Amino acid sequence: MRSLSARERFLVVVAVVALVASALVFGVVLPMAGRAAMRAGEEATLRETIEQAAEMYKAAPGIQDEVEELRRRAAQFVFPHGDVKVDMVHEIDELTSELSIPVTHVTPPGEPELVGGCLKYTAQFKADATFRQAVRLLYELESADHRLSVEGVEMTSGRGAGVELHIIIQLAAYVVAKGDEEEDVQV
Repeated sequence: MRSLSARERFLVVVAVVALVASALVFGVVLPMAGRAAMRAGEEATLRETIEQAAEMYKAAPGIQDEVEELRRRAAQFVFPHGDVKVDMVHEIDELTSELSIPVTHVTPPGEPELVGGCLKYTAQFKADATFRQAVRLLYELESADHRLSVEGVEMTSGRGAGVELHIIIQLAAYVVAKGDEEEDVQV
């Protein structure tokens, strides 16, 4: 085997150095640069997430106040837990007495039905009234002062002195269901 000239040895050394340099660039430097760019992107995302969390934390007391206000408003539309059946009949009696409407029959609420996270109780009553009394009764039932919702109304002409209408009104009352009550109610 012949020995390499000085020029050939120089070219071999340059080739080996170029090979080692290429291996370092492609094997170490470029992957590290890619990871650094990826980490910079992750860091920016994490900083943004931290800023959003800080803003939400600052807004939390205001949100709690809004939730309490919504609960307070919703409470006027539902009966509190207790004997809802008795409360419904009492509210019907109270309202018809105030309007001087004689009630001829009350069908008290039966078992509740689960509707959208609430227990729905239904009742029906029959009464004899003038047209003016019937309109006033329906107006009062639909006002925000009462927790009863009108589900249906049937009116027929009345029989007797001073009785213009015989009315049948189906009412509903709602109670926010607790977890254990939802399991007990037949859907």
